[in-house]
Amino acid sequence: MRVERSRRDLETANRVRRTVADSARLPAPLTVEAAVSGVMCVLSERLTAGEATDLFSSVPLAIASMFSRCELHRKFMPTSKMDRAELLTRVADHLGVTPAHAELVCSAVFTAVRAELPADVVMTVAAQLPHGIKELWLGPPTSAPDLDVEIPPEEARHAMESDLTRRAKLPPHVTPDAAFAAVMCCFARRLSGGETRHVVLGLPASLRALIERCSVHRERPAIFGRDELIREVGDHLIITDPDDIERILLEVLRSAKRVLPQKTIAEVGSQLPLDLRELWTKALPPHEA
Repeated sequence: MRVERSRRDLETANRVRRTVADSARLPAPLTVEAAVSGVMCVLSERLTAGEATDLFSSVPLAIASMFSRCELHRKFMPTSKMDRAELLTRVADHLGVTPAHAELVCSAVFTAVRAELPADVVMTVAAQLPHGIKELWLGPPTSAPDLDVEIPPEEARHAMESDLTRRAKLPPHVTPDAAFAAVMCCFARRLSGGETRHVVLGLPASLRALIERCSVHRERPAIFGRDELIREVGDHLIITDPDDIERILLEVLRSAKRVLPQKTIAEVGSQLPLDLRELWTKALPPHEA
């Protein structure tokens, strides 16, 4: 009987490891165990202490060691009010990946862990989560074979600067950082305050620093279209040729979409008028263009 239990435990642990390893595209230094622990620790902060304890006590013993640190950590913290964007940012910072990659990792971990839990525990956890996180917790595994998630977060700014230098044909007086900040801040004015916050949080810290000054304290978006956006970016960068401005605008949006979570990309598009949505769709990330 003990041999049979050991065999089942090994199968359970291997099943979880395989699901995460196959779907999460973890960078070489990051182990499956560290990914599972990091994601579930952050999720537990969104639950009450009692519900977090119930969740961890329901986990099979075969994988319980991955959660021991989370349980101790959670006992001394108040319940967080984080939404999906903040959860992904926290996971990204904890694991050393971009928020876009964190979305993939969370989906893989939630799929693996959920499969080993009783159905009533899964639904009790879901009942405590806001819509965006609940969707991630209950949803099918994210499949993103073309997602360029492997870029390390500390290299995201260098990648943006390299892309803009190579492709945007910036005039001598405009740096890549200035172009990125001007385009993203002007573009963000067309989004609601909540969605602007999601965009800011969805960027790696090195890029986030360039646009944190963009206002996220408003709820209603400004009303303008493609031509107005081009004029406003041109005024910020002191460029007059609309074709030059649009080329820079597209390259900045491409660089941003390269590292933003897929849900954020979709939600941004849903808030835009047709002419700006076409521009947003046209801005394929560099690895897809």
